[in-house]
Amino acid sequence: MAGIIETLRKIQGIDAEIAKLKAELDRWPAIVAEKNKDVENARKAVEEKAAEIKATKVEAEGQELKLKSGEADVGKVKGNLLKVKTNREYEAVLKEIEGLKAENSVIEEKIIGLLDRIQSFETEIRELKAEQKRAEGEVAEQQKQARADCSEIEAEIKVLEDRRRESSTGVSSDVLDQYERIL
Repeated sequence: MAGIIETLRKIQGIDAEIAKLKAELDRWPAIVAEKNKDVENARKAVEEKAAEIKATKVEAEGQELKLKSGEADVGKVKGNLLKVKTNREYEAVLKEIEGLKAENSVIEEKIIGLLDRIQSFETEIRELKAEQKRAEGEVAEQQKQARADCSEIEAEIKVLEDRRRESSTGVSSDVLDQYERIL
C-alpha cells in the first residue's frame, strides 16, 4: 500500500508539472493577441490620419476654387472701372476691388494653413507607418518565440506523459481510475 501511495505521489508530481507546462502553453495565444492589438491600433491610426489628409486636401481644393472665383470677381469689377463716369463711382469700385482682394487674401491664408496641415499629417503618417512596421515586427518575433517555446513545452509534456505512463504501470487500473476522478 505504501508503494502505491508513493507511486501516486510521483504521478501527482508529474501531473502538476504537466499542468504547469500546459498553463504556460495557454498563455502564448494571449500574448500574441495583445501584440496583434498593437498592430491593429497602429493600422487604425494610419487609416485615420490618411482620412484626415484626404479631408484636408478636399477642403484645400474647395478653397482654391473659391480663390479662383474670387480672382475672377476681381477681374470683373476691374472691368467696371472703365464704365464708371464719376469719381464717386470710381472710388466705390476701387473699394469693392480692395474688399474682394482682402477676401482672396484670407482664402490664400486658409489654403496655406491647410497645406501646412497636410504636410504635418504626412509626416505623422510616416511616423505611424514606422510604428506599425515596428509593431508588425514585434508580432512576427513574438510568434516565432511562441512557436519555439511551444515546441519545447510540448516535447517536455510528451516526456512527462511517457514518464507518467511508466510510473503508473505498477498501479491497478481501478486505483488509477479513482486517482483520475479525484484529479
